[in-house]
Amino acid sequence: MGAPARFIKLSARTFPVGLQGREESALERGEKMRVLIAEDDKPVASFVQKGLEAEQYAVDVAQDGDEAQFMVSQFEYDAAVLDLTLPRVDGLEVLRHIRHTKPAL
Repeated sequence: MGAPARFIKLSARTFPVGLQGREESALERGEKMRVLIAEDDKPVASFVQKGLEAEQYAVDVAQDGDEAQFMVSQFEYDAAVLDLTLPRVDGLEVLRHIRHTKPAL
């Protein structure tokens, strides 16, 4: 097995260039950041979910690309972790959907 995954805490004051003037994030509002994990391999999804939840993130898991696109359309997320080889709709198409419908994510 490879090296264990490591998680970093995101700073409420560090933003990528070009995101000035956007809506406040959950972290800035004093709420848990909400992350969508789109992963069809249940052990991998569970591992990532547990790691993020241990760092106080709110996490939702989608098992395929259709479900991920639906969840993005229904809920507000601060970040998404996408498997590129999802069933039904692949991760790149999910990313295109996210960029089209929620460019701030």
